[in-house]
Amino acid sequence: MSPINFPKITKLLKSTGIVIVIIVVTVFILRKKLGIKTGINGRKRYVHIVDTISLGSKKYIHLVKVPGKVLLIGTTNERIQSLTEITEKNIVESIETESKNNEFMRFFKRVSTEQT
Repeated sequence: MSPINFPKITKLLKSTGIVIVIIVVTVFILRKKLGIKTGINGRKRYVHIVDTISLGSKKYIHLVKVPGKVLLIGTTNERIQSLTEITEKNIVESIETESKNNEFMRFFKRVSTEQT
């Protein structure tokens, strides 16, 4: 048996580490900077959480976009419940623009005052 060559092993581990760092940085840039969003298996995501509001301990309201629909759902630790489907065209369009500015609270207050 030959003795273990630590300098070669160290060089191999450093090279492997550099390659891994390059891959992680590339994925980060593609996802964050260029807006490329894919799942782990490479498929395009069709469900997007536009925004979330906490109502207290482990209770949330989520504004969710799925193809052709915008849904308002409530979640707790034990269950998920659909609250309503938002169908009014002007509201759906405003969600598109407001979601980019993270103004869900203003949208939620406006909709709740319109319904009362």
